[in-house]
Amino acid sequence: MLSPAQGVDLGDQINQEFAQCPGGCTLNLGPGTFPFSTTIVMNRPGLQLRGAGGRATNLIFTGLSGAAIDMRMNPFTIDTHDAIQGMSIELSYPNTTALLTGDITSATYRDLWINCGGNPNTTGISILLQSGWFERNLFDSIDIKYCASGLLFAVDPKDSANSFGYNKFLQVGLNVGDDETGVVIDANVMLYHSILNLNVNMDTSRGNLFMWVGGVSHANTYQIVGEAVSPAVGIVVAPGGNWEDGDLTRGVVYLDNMTNYGIW
Repeated sequence: MLSPAQGVDLGDQINQEFAQCPGGCTLNLGPGTFPFSTTIVMNRPGLQLRGAGGRATNLIFTGLSGAAIDMRMNPFTIDTHDAIQGMSIELSYPNTTALLTGDITSATYRDLWINCGGNPNTTGISILLQSGWFERNLFDSIDIKYCASGLLFAVDPKDSANSFGYNKFLQVGLNVGDDETGVVIDANVMLYHSILNLNVNMDTSRGNLFMWVGGVSHANTYQIVGEAVSPAVGIVVAPGGNWEDGDLTRGVVYLDNMTNYGIW
C-alpha cells in the first residue's frame, strides 16, 4: 500500500509499480493527500488502482496540462478489466483533465469524487476514442463538480470506430457552475444500448447547460433528473445531433427549472 511521501511524485511512483507487473496487478493507496504532476498511466489489461475511499484518498493533480489519470489500452485490446475506485481527484490548473479514458472495454470506475474547481477548459471525465471503442464499462457512484465539461464523449477523426455501447452510468452526479456544461455528446459519437442514470445541480445560470448533444444517443435507458436555482438550459440537441429520435419517454427525464431545445 502506498502512502503520501514528501518529495515523491505519486504519478512516477505508481507508473514504476505498474511497470513491475506486466501481467496485471492491484495497487492500493492509503488515506491521505497526494499532490502530483506526472500523469498516472494505465495502458494494459488487468491494472487496478484502489484508494481507501472517495474522500479518504485525495489526489491533487498539479500538472499544467494533460490528465491526472490516463486509462486507455495501448495497443487497444478487449476484455481489459482495469479499475479505478475509492478516491478523489482535484485539478489545480486550467487546461487539464481529471480522468482520460476510452479505447477500453469491461472496465470499472467506482466511488470517485472529481472536482475541477471551476478552472477554465477543464474536463472531469473525458471518454475519447482514438484507436478503439468504449463498450461494457461500469460507472458507479461518481460525483463530478465544477468542470468546464463534466462528462465528455468524443471521437478523434483518425479513429474509424465511434461505438460507445452497452455501458452503465449508475448514480453519476454533476454540479455545474457558470459557463460550464455537465455532459457533452460530441459529433460522430454513437452512444447506444447503455444505461444513463444522471443527476445534476445547476448552481448558477450564466452560460451553463446540462447536456449538449452533437452526436447520436440511440436506444438508451435513462433516468435523468436535476434542478436549477434559476431558469437554465437542460438538454440541447444541436443540428446534426439526434436524441432518441426526439423521444424523451425511454425512462425518466425531470429537469426542474430547465428548458430543453432541439427536441421535437
